[in-house]
Amino acid sequence: MSSSHTNPGRALRRAVLLSALAGSLFAYDRALAQSTGTQVAEQEQVVVTGQKKSAVDGIGIISKAAKDQSIITADYIQTAVGSSNFAQLVNLTPGFVYSSEDATGVLSGDIRMHGFDGAHLSFTVDGTPLNDTGNYAIYPGEYAVSESIDHITVNTGQTEVDSPTASSIGGTINIITRKPSEKPAAMFKVSDGGYGYGRGYAEVETGAIGPTGLRTFLSANYVQADKWKGTGQIERFGIDGRLYQPLKGDDFVALAFNYASDRPYFYKYPTLSQINTYGTKLDYNTTWAVPTHVAGAADGVAGSSANPGQTLGADFNFWKLAPNPVDFADVRMQSRYTLAKNLIFTFDPYFFYTLANGGGSTSLKEYDPRLVGNAAAPACAKGGTGVDLNGDGDCLDTVLVYSPSNTQTHRFGLQSSLVYDLNDTNRFQLSYTYDHGRHRQTGEMTPIDQNTGTPFDVFGAKNGYGPKIYTADGSFLRKRDRFSIAELSQFSANYIGKFFDEKLHINIGARDAQFTRKLNQFCYLYNGTNEYCDTLAVSAVTSAIAADQTAHAMGGADQNYAYARNLSTVLFGNSNTVAWSLATGAPNFRMPFKQTYHFNKVLPNVGATYAFDSHNLVYVTYAAGFSAPKTDNLYSSSPELVKPETSDQLGAGYRYQGSGLTGSANLWYSTWKNRIVSSPDPNDPTLSIDRNIGDVHLYGLDLEGGWRATKELSFYASAAYTKSELQGNEPMVPGSSTSTDATYPNQVTMYLPTKGKALVLTPDITAALRAQYKSRDWTLGMNSRYVGHRFLTDMNDVTLAPYTTFDIDAEYRFMVGSHPTAVQFNVYNLLNKSYFVKAGTTANGSAVTVTSKSGTGTDTFSASTPGSYDVGAPLTAIATLKMSF
Repeated sequence: MSSSHTNPGRALRRAVLLSALAGSLFAYDRALAQSTGTQVAEQEQVVVTGQKKSAVDGIGIISKAAKDQSIITADYIQTAVGSSNFAQLVNLTPGFVYSSEDATGVLSGDIRMHGFDGAHLSFTVDGTPLNDTGNYAIYPGEYAVSESIDHITVNTGQTEVDSPTASSIGGTINIITRKPSEKPAAMFKVSDGGYGYGRGYAEVETGAIGPTGLRTFLSANYVQADKWKGTGQIERFGIDGRLYQPLKGDDFVALAFNYASDRPYFYKYPTLSQINTYGTKLDYNTTWAVPTHVAGAADGVAGSSANPGQTLGADFNFWKLAPNPVDFADVRMQSRYTLAKNLIFTFDPYFFYTLANGGGSTSLKEYDPRLVGNAAAPACAKGGTGVDLNGDGDCLDTVLVYSPSNTQTHRFGLQSSLVYDLNDTNRFQLSYTYDHGRHRQTGEMTPIDQNTGTPFDVFGAKNGYGPKIYTADGSFLRKRDRFSIAELSQFSANYIGKFFDEKLHINIGARDAQFTRKLNQFCYLYNGTNEYCDTLAVSAVTSAIAADQTAHAMGGADQNYAYARNLSTVLFGNSNTVAWSLATGAPNFRMPFKQTYHFNKVLPNVGATYAFDSHNLVYVTYAAGFSAPKTDNLYSSSPELVKPETSDQLGAGYRYQGSGLTGSANLWYSTWKNRIVSSPDPNDPTLSIDRNIGDVHLYGLDLEGGWRATKELSFYASAAYTKSELQGNEPMVPGSSTSTDATYPNQVTMYLPTKGKALVLTPDITAALRAQYKSRDWTLGMNSRYVGHRFLTDMNDVTLAPYTTFDIDAEYRFMVGSHPTAVQFNVYNLLNKSYFVKAGTTANGSAVTVTSKSGTGTDTFSASTPGSYDVGAPLTAIATLKMSF
């Protein structure tokens, strides 16, 4: 791979600038939890040694809270490039793996922790839940800028007892915003680097103002870079800030906010065969081929060029059709009030907004039934009936249109707690959480400029953005249209006790999570979760269904046909789209609907720690987790309702704290129950639905430690071993069959023998090392990260090779007049290693033959090849100038 290239217009030119690590990967001397209430409840559970006795640049932590927990602080965060997202910043911690092809941090990647993906983990900023309300997805590139972060806590497995989430069964990551300084200050940073990277950051601190001591900080940042392969840019603008009003004693009121407008373009994820043919820099087509429109002719959409990603193309492979636009805003308040000497009240309300999509395009026929709707198909002057999309006078063509899947979320909520101290050794916490998310998912299509291949707006035809494509009956074209409300109402209680001269700490808690999903589907659903949005008269649809049922009841040749022929013709203009349900004797089809689902679970959270002395501590912990079904699990044409996923997390650990050495070891065991995947319905193999298919058992060992070898030289190391075992076989429809089963021999649901196999994309071994040398003016650091092999198939017969990466950072500090100044240098992927960070997954890479359901023959699961492969970014060097005032 190529290392890097620079834009000659940039201000800083390939400067070799060195920087410092101001503190430790471990360092933190304040409360470790997420919400204000939990911070108050646990603030006396942390014993911190003096900075001179710390093992790794300042502070090692003995926490009397029983958790497998890692802490990342601003001291370490400042050694990274400013645009780094939170997942990049915690990627050295044990048990956590973040995979992304983007070194800038703006594009989001894949998260795994102890085998659980990001949708099964809880992410918060100052207690505000960040997971998407619909599918629980997490997008690290959207949230708080790194300079505003005080610390990040990673709870690997356990959740806090008041975690504001309906999705966490595998652990939590909590981002905490820093307090504004008590003294006025200002800072700016300018960065320049390879692949056109440029970033500006400016920050102002007011210091304490007037007699109340109100203090604030406000910052703005902008980053832009070229993709390291292909065409397109990665761009982000953001504003962050916090107001902090101290009250009497430790009480306070704070208001933090974050706004980000991201406009990056995706990298193309090619198949392995494409990479072998065209190389690792294969990306989207770079040049648009202008389509030819001839009146009276059936013009089509031009296909990809002979060399995809390198020359011409007029299909979905054109780079301008793969944007990832995001607008995100978050306002959150935290407050603490001492009501009495032994009684504290906390109140944390919040609001956030998101609008985002992942691009996309559709090859649309001008005579598509959706373009006609509830009207007679109009005739076009030059031939055909339908809607003329390209202006050539006929309705015979196929035209490429922009069709993103927009998601717009308005979300508000609050967390509140009462913390009561019975005496010095007994503390009680009662908490309430309310979270309300309005989740609008639409797919309004908009035209593409046929001369340039550019969509009229990156948000498609969302109201207030691009032009709509109107249908013959006056409606507009869309590929999905649904609205849902996600509502969490949760009470929690916790007790913290100290015994035996405070050597033994115990906590006994539970949360009662009451979760509701209100669904409004405005389109038809078919064959599981496929949506078809049309204004066609309901009477025409019901008549077609009745005709299909009549034909099916006649028996003979029609009895066993696989599709609802009349319904498919009315909707799609063909007779083989909507599958016929073997289980219900009706089409796999559902009309628009409204429905409400309720889920609830009481989740215990208990643990104990025992400190033998000031150096040695052991702990045990248990926490139950809960994940309600996603909206996509429930917007289905199947009547089968999935059950919530749950987990049981057990852990036992040891921590050592010495003057120059810290260490921890954690043994853990998890059960993941009612795992949801998309698979054939065992009662109807023609239908693929989201369903519970069984349990997963996971266990492993996490290790973490720090060592100060000399006053200047220190080391941090972590390692994790993770083992996962599927407890059941996965239902599948064989791709070919020699079965003698009487009915539908090629459609009999069989079970792929996955029992005992490991979860996909879950490395067995990960390890990390950081070495750092710090003098008065210089700091030099190097990070190394090893990720072991990962399976890409449920049958574990295709793997991703292990890889090791190296990064370096350096800083040189000096004074310019009275202003502290520094130059920082970061190099990612120092050895310019070419490796796969992640890839698509599938069921089985090799053909698998099993005995048929009837036992009279065999069925074969055909080999399937994993789809996309993501290549890690090559060597990227970035220089930063920092100046404080």
